[in-house]
Amino acid sequence: LGGLSAAGTQWYLDKLALVGRKPVRGSRVALAVSEAVPVGLRITVPLLLGACVFCLLGSNFLPMAETFVSLEQGGGGAKTATDIYQVVVYSLLYNIQLLYSHPSVWWLAYVVAIFSGVFPYVKLAGICAGWCMGETWLSSKWRGRVLLLLDQAGKLALVDIFMIQYISAALRVRVALTDPGDTGDSVSVVLRTDGEIGLTVFVVATMGSLALGHLCLYYHERDRRTRLDLLGGVSRVSLNRASLFLRKSRSVFELDAYAAGRSRAKSGALVAAAALIFVGVHLPAATIRLDAPVSLDRHGTTFSMWGFAWLIPHLSSRPGSFAAVFAQVTYVVFVLITVHCHLAVLLVGWFGRIPNHLIRSTTSLAHTLFAWSATDVALGTMVLVLAGISSVDSVTLSPDMLDLLASLTGEQPDGNGVRVRVAFGAGVWVLAAGLALHGWIGRVVMGHLEAATVLQSMREEVDRCREQVEREVEDAGVEMTTSVASPRSDGST
Repeated sequence: LGGLSAAGTQWYLDKLALVGRKPVRGSRVALAVSEAVPVGLRITVPLLLGACVFCLLGSNFLPMAETFVSLEQGGGGAKTATDIYQVVVYSLLYNIQLLYSHPSVWWLAYVVAIFSGVFPYVKLAGICAGWCMGETWLSSKWRGRVLLLLDQAGKLALVDIFMIQYISAALRVRVALTDPGDTGDSVSVVLRTDGEIGLTVFVVATMGSLALGHLCLYYHERDRRTRLDLLGGVSRVSLNRASLFLRKSRSVFELDAYAAGRSRAKSGALVAAAALIFVGVHLPAATIRLDAPVSLDRHGTTFSMWGFAWLIPHLSSRPGSFAAVFAQVTYVVFVLITVHCHLAVLLVGWFGRIPNHLIRSTTSLAHTLFAWSATDVALGTMVLVLAGISSVDSVTLSPDMLDLLASLTGEQPDGNGVRVRVAFGAGVWVLAAGLALHGWIGRVVMGHLEAATVLQSMREEVDRCREQVEREVEDAGVEMTTSVASPRSDGST
């Protein structure tokens, strides 16, 4: 399949006479043959898109996780677990079927099917169209809109990953069979969820699609046709503001105060968003209590978004395994690190004075971190999942399993299964307020940086035209003089 994809891509580009030759000038060429795109990427990007499609297809049919009843022995860090009963297997298609068959959480099946089932393929198809289609079918303006929308919404594909992690936390059960004693050793029956290869493949495919989306959007913005379209669509006010930014190396805060006079309120919103998100991830987000058919600890588990990251490995019967560590790293990167890094970039871009040669890099970094900040997706998934299963028999135990529990614990279990009781804490509301502010003020700050990037592109275009004219004049053997307009009182040129 990979060879056929490579051959098909080579034939398509050869048919357009775009491989091994000088890129075609004009307004109706595909992004893949833009002068800004290196020759090697013209084949590499379609191949990577095909690899992401195959990884997604594989992950849809591979098991993502398995929940087992295990017998855990030992104490401290020397515990061993033996799986004695498989409760449920998680995969994308089976999750959708299982959720849809239950009358209380059938709507979760549509959420998972749309965001984790259909959307990843739609995103890859949109990236492929933006990369290979010329402007006859997809104009430069609409190509930018499609790529930007797919880039910012790509994190929604992680809904299924977060759902499995929160269900694993809700089904975390331990029933002590013996007292630890002086040695600290004990024997317990535990309910644990182990990640499988499908989870790893799905995350790799999602990260690959995010990276390809960033790559295509980056070269789209560097395309000369796109830069000319951007220059034609920027208002005089934005250009005047960006002109002051580039000429006097002002901060975005000073520019906004110069142009709109509401910078103090926006500064307060940015600082408040950073404070609320930092505090919200540390405040208690949820308390989970289990009603089980046998005796167990009734105090429940309380965790914050920050604390949940360190709980993830212990949801597995093998905390040090690759699958458990990979699930933890995925959560930490997408939920905790990227949002704080994005806020740091916004604070530096708002209050600091960015050198002209770093404006484009700062804008690209801000866009990338904003697209990877999945804290809002994780919070929304947690609320939906825990609220949905709070009144449901999350694990309905078979008669054989009830007999096994009776022989292990000496109690006669009832037939109600394991029921989940959830109470949300202050961290949910504080974090939701911070994320709402972050979504608004982030776009405001990035809008100022984009205006400065457009004017920087204008300068580069003017310099390129000047060099071309100078070469032509020099070839013609005549002299040339250059005049530059003086700045006006309002800062424009």
